[in-house]
Amino acid sequence: MFRTPEKDVHVHIYSTGCREIQRNLLFRDRLRTNFDDRRRYEQTKRELAMQDWSDMNDYANAKTDVIESIIAAAQTANIDASACVTKPGAASQSPDETSK
Repeated sequence: MFRTPEKDVHVHIYSTGCREIQRNLLFRDRLRTNFDDRRRYEQTKRELAMQDWSDMNDYANAKTDVIESIIAAAQTANIDASACVTKPGAASQSPDETSK
């Protein structure tokens, strides 16, 4: 992570294929589409912002549980959504037809 001299921006840089890229995108997309998780994350950040932090790592660590739970929910939602997608060209069959 890099910061500007003013410490007003954090830039995260990842190497190609780093699994953290997908986790960050899942987190971003979940916040964009899920009001409850977005609100919970906002509330967490507001509560933490009211505290004095001598080390920003402590602040980041204090958000970890909320972030991880949101990522887990996003992963579960993606699994559920992908189970509903029919593969192109796949014939739909009833359970009786597949046992014949």
